[in-house]
Amino acid sequence: MNQQVLISVIVPIYNGSPWIDQCFQAILQQKLTSNFRIEICVCDDASTDNTAQMLVRWKKIFEERGVPLKTYNNESGVPKGVGYSKNKAVNISSGAYLCFQDVDDLMLPTRILEQFERAEQLPNNTIIGSQFKRTPENSTQRYTQWANSLSARQLHDQIYTSHGPTVIMPTWFCHRSVFERSTIWNVRLKRLENVVLSKWKTFTIWNAGKQGRKLYNSLSEENQRKVAVLCDVDHNKIGKKYVSFCPETRRSGRPVDIVHFKDASPPFVICVKMNLTKGEFEDNLNMLHLTEDIDYVMFS
Repeated sequence: MNQQVLISVIVPIYNGSPWIDQCFQAILQQKLTSNFRIEICVCDDASTDNTAQMLVRWKKIFEERGVPLKTYNNESGVPKGVGYSKNKAVNISSGAYLCFQDVDDLMLPTRILEQFERAEQLPNNTIIGSQFKRTPENSTQRYTQWANSLSARQLHDQIYTSHGPTVIMPTWFCHRSVFERSTIWNVRLKRLENVVLSKWKTFTIWNAGKQGRKLYNSLSEENQRKVAVLCDVDHNKIGKKYVSFCPETRRSGRPVDIVHFKDASPPFVICVKMNLTKGEFEDNLNMLHLTEDIDYVMFS
């Protein structure tokens, strides 16, 4: 490789003073090679602690090591959230690759090196993640076990699960074209439509509430026509119809029946979050004896 590749480390921060020193020290300890260099891109999302002062100090430390630190400051006085912060940090970045880092997380010393080397072997539309350790170890045990024990097939089959993408966002490393081309929702939706729904003549959306309706409204007109029914367990919804409304055209869509899940037919796109109903949803799903990625996919 004749020219060094620039990797931008994206760090959204709101009141990050308890973690900045450890987070940035771990970045400084990354094993770098002659193939790439890094820059740090931070959005300070209207922090009210001494984050701003700490960033000034760390800018000098990084630059002494030949690592630029760029900062975007939300000066509105109102925090706008982690999505806003990531977008702003990406906007001031220049790297061919983006490495996402939460301020309360620590990189292991070879994280950037290993993810960069893997990225160089794969197409530019690939998102690379990693396993992770929790501190304290017993925090979010169920989520951590799920995320760290996914097989290669499950990484594909469970990509739409209510836990979120199977490649966990704080571990993301990707070519910047992946991030710039669309929102994460639209990326997931496009993949659902192209990879799954293109093979189905009709399907059922499992969830007649907010998430199910959001999915229905986001679908292309062709895929909306494929929706046979919405299903649910809420007796206040069952027996009614859902009618979508487009504010741009001011037109209503076709009425879609809402039925009990036992009266619906697979395949299903399931928009129900796992592990939030004390096992009731999981029991309902298991009684149907369905096969994931054939009879249903999870999308939430």
